[in-house]
Amino acid sequence: FVSRDRFAIKPLYYYQDATCIVFASEIKALLQIPRVKSSPNLEYLSGYLSTGATEWVEETAFTNIKRFPFAHSTVIDLSGPGDWEPARYWDVEANISQERYDEETAQRYAKRYLELLTDAVRIRLRSDVAVGCSLSGGLDSSSVVYLADALLSQTEGGPRLSTYSSVYNSPEAKHCDESYFIDMLQAHLGFDSYKMEPKQEDVPHLSELVARQQEMPPDGLAMSGINTIGLARDIGLTVTLDGQGADEVQAGYETYLVTFLTSVSWLDYFREIRAANAVLKDSNVRRQIIGAAVVGRFFGRRQLNRLLKLAGKLLTYRHRFLNDELRHSVEHRLVNLMHYSDSRSMHHSIESRMPFMDHRVVEFSLSVPACYKVHNGYSKYFARLAFDGKLPDEITWRKDKMGWPAPVVQWLHGPVGAWVDKMIRGSDVLSRLGVDRSGPARNDTRRIRFFNIAMWEKVYWSRSA
Repeated sequence: FVSRDRFAIKPLYYYQDATCIVFASEIKALLQIPRVKSSPNLEYLSGYLSTGATEWVEETAFTNIKRFPFAHSTVIDLSGPGDWEPARYWDVEANISQERYDEETAQRYAKRYLELLTDAVRIRLRSDVAVGCSLSGGLDSSSVVYLADALLSQTEGGPRLSTYSSVYNSPEAKHCDESYFIDMLQAHLGFDSYKMEPKQEDVPHLSELVARQQEMPPDGLAMSGINTIGLARDIGLTVTLDGQGADEVQAGYETYLVTFLTSVSWLDYFREIRAANAVLKDSNVRRQIIGAAVVGRFFGRRQLNRLLKLAGKLLTYRHRFLNDELRHSVEHRLVNLMHYSDSRSMHHSIESRMPFMDHRVVEFSLSVPACYKVHNGYSKYFARLAFDGKLPDEITWRKDKMGWPAPVVQWLHGPVGAWVDKMIRGSDVLSRLGVDRSGPARNDTRRIRFFNIAMWEKVYWSRSA
């Protein structure tokens, strides 16, 4: 009997031939078996260059090695593997009702959400070893820290909560720094706060580590996370509570505003457009979001996607209703993030627990109508209501969204950039993919993907690996 968890929190890979089937949680384990023959999967890698990481599909970057699908199980005949078919054992519905906002109903949703999340945190605090929390300074991680601190303080003489964070003090990286909000919450609650700053000179070492641990070329450089969770290990934590997963079911990203604004009533549309204009802090983001919402509203989603493609934007709006878009994110975008979290925590022998991925929290969040997720220009509205008066207002009603950023663009255009381009030029896999490596990539996103393939090739396919 083989089964994988609902949300792809844990990976599961397999190799099968006529007489053998092998399962493992890491591809590296499969590659140690002599009968497992593999090579770079050029079709998968070509797709990665076009659309980014796709951790939800069956194919992997290694030929003959496949992913077992999440939320599925199967029974395999041990007398001979033969044909077998995974069956889905769990699914979730999205509420696409178009009801109008009601304050009393909103408060009821907020109350129920707080109850569910509190219990999700309570369960995940069970441990015989030290438990701490990652803290970015945003609503999600701050909510988990608030609840964990409150629950731990109920036990007299119990452990004191510790948090770990990445910060940026150097002038060229200040736009990525969230120290202000981290320090604000620490002063508000009184937990032990530990911080570290990722450095540009660590890029070569950490990028190789990321390739070895994640086993697939990731979106972005993905180094800040693996470095930050190393701090958790340094301060003695073995179990952590992390804030992954809330944005994808509560409409936390600003791009979800476009889907919402193209589907609400005309009366709500004009009110929410004005509110978004006031709430969105970054003027460039504001212009893009509102511009896309206007195009989608008046000319349709197909025309909007056509214009986005012409502009070189890596965005596609697939669904008419917000909750359908969020359900799609759970099955796609979130799967990438689950894999990144697991690979970097396992590298440091840390068990990462995710309260927002409690299936009750996910099911409830997708059942909440869209009008309680986006309201008055704010995303995750019912979640903000739940922590209104508990967290500092500057955190609960934060207008900017950062989400563990790193100064990647500055790094690529600094001293490390020449090394990155040298890696790209030396890649045989990129040559086989027909990639032009004669000069810099036309944009930073594509340049990072070139580099990620080159580093992955070095780790798994170079003779010295």
